[in-house]
Amino acid sequence: MKESMPNATTRGFDDYLNFVREYFPKTIWLEERHIENLEKLYVIVYENLLICNLLKEHLENQLLSCKLRFLNDYMESVNTLLIAFPVNYPGFSNYTIRVAVESLLKFIYSITYPSKTEQQVSKTPFRHLKEELKKHESNQPIKEQIVLLLNIYSEASRSIHKHMVDNSDLNATLNYYVETYFNELEKIINTLDRMVDLLIITLCTKLDFDYDRLTLASKLQMNKLSFKRKGKLMSFTNVSSRK
Repeated sequence: MKESMPNATTRGFDDYLNFVREYFPKTIWLEERHIENLEKLYVIVYENLLICNLLKEHLENQLLSCKLRFLNDYMESVNTLLIAFPVNYPGFSNYTIRVAVESLLKFIYSITYPSKTEQQVSKTPFRHLKEELKKHESNQPIKEQIVLLLNIYSEASRSIHKHMVDNSDLNATLNYYVETYFNELEKIINTLDRMVDLLIITLCTKLDFDYDRLTLASKLQMNKLSFKRKGKLMSFTNVSSRK
């Protein structure tokens, strides 16, 4: 059974749907059979934003020094999917997923190697970053999740150019993307859903997130999350309760 959205999320989706209708009136995603997937995308993006803001509050409350640029880059990339989907070009959405995962991994890397400057983290070649993340002792509890994020990055990279059209007729090419429903975009929604779960596990572990330390206001904000997402966050209450 589909989990119902909290009222605030429902209102937010209505606003987003109106935005899509105004700026992308001919997008295939406004067809009745596809709106449910557009709603699913919006809910995941909205939950991701709430979770990241909760983690930022945790960092502030615990006076932890982190390079938030990379977390902000991750958030911006995920939010961009709300534009990418109505455009209906799979390459755009896959590129956005790849950038989001890379930014999240760089944020984890910056926590793992706190002595590195923001510039050093930014310029670390990806092949070095992924190996250093996997081998660092502090990352062993989340090594499986890091590997899964790396797999998402690799799959998105392979998929970016999958739908290139060899067609000298520009109008035909544009119509192809406007009129075609790509199952791959539906898969990207499921990929994003997994990414948010992986973000919770990796960052809550690395940052010693403790649900009990949240303010009452933040705990009330969590009521806007799905039961699944809220439960994952609440499982991080103390070290002994973590798996």
